[in-house]
Amino acid sequence: MGQLKLHRTHAKQAPLRPSITDEWLKHPNRLLVTPGVLWGSLIGSFLVAVFGYMWFQVASFAAAPPLEVVTPGTAIRVTVEHVEVAGITDPTAEILINNQPVAVGPDGHFRQDVQLVDGMNTIEIAAVNKAEKQTLKTLQLMAELPTVAVDPPVTPPPSE
Repeated sequence: MGQLKLHRTHAKQAPLRPSITDEWLKHPNRLLVTPGVLWGSLIGSFLVAVFGYMWFQVASFAAAPPLEVVTPGTAIRVTVEHVEVAGITDPTAEILINNQPVAVGPDGHFRQDVQLVDGMNTIEIAAVNKAEKQTLKTLQLMAELPTVAVDPPVTPPPSE
């Protein structure tokens, strides 16, 4: 079997080829920036950006909207007849509090007064986006409303 011998081409032997110096042959792993490498990097970066943007849009469309309830806080017992339910969601989401629509501001804030009855009250807050994805939060409040003592009507004494 014969051995394959590699010969270096010098600039003198091949005048139409670019000259390759022995210095470059000593460091063949050096990054060489050429117009092809620049264009390839530019096109690759552009494709990564386009596909990343498309993935972000699809993921945000398919996800349920965020819902943060600010008030009422974590208080379980209240002594008032009305409580304000307020929070933040996606500005494009629809908010329902106990299945009643509530207006959402352009910044995503919402607020609504809810009347309580004496005893346990359940408040359901739902945020629904255009893809019908829903985020649901349930609050349970125990309302201990003060009872108002009603005096019986005073009847005048019978006249004689």
